[in-house]
Amino acid sequence: MFKCEFASKEFFEKAFMKERKLEEKMMSLRGYSFYASEQEVKTYADKLRKSVMKISQTTPYAYNLYEDIRASYLLPYLVKTYNYQCFIELYEQVEKQYEAMFLIGIVFRSFLLKVVVVSIDTDAHMNK
Repeated sequence: MFKCEFASKEFFEKAFMKERKLEEKMMSLRGYSFYASEQEVKTYADKLRKSVMKISQTTPYAYNLYEDIRASYLLPYLVKTYNYQCFIELYEQVEKQYEAMFLIGIVFRSFLLKVVVVSIDTDAHMNK
């Protein structure tokens, strides 16, 4: 993380509150975690977990968002560095939703492929 002479628990807490994007909130939480206790961090991690749970409802194919959150410098870093239960639960939730989204994408692409094959096969029969 970049060294910032103005960095403090309050600085990162304000940044967390101001940020709109989930990955930016996660970055603020990373800074906040350096200064705060596990109990203090849990409040914000739980808020993020609730936001993550809404992703599948609001943005079903949010590959980029999940990739950002899963980047080695964000959620995996927090789990590895602090090993807080709230980070582990958040990580598990992100992974669960990412895998579900990935599987839905595979099933959907498989369905589309079958539709295209059937369509081509039907066109071939019509032209005979």
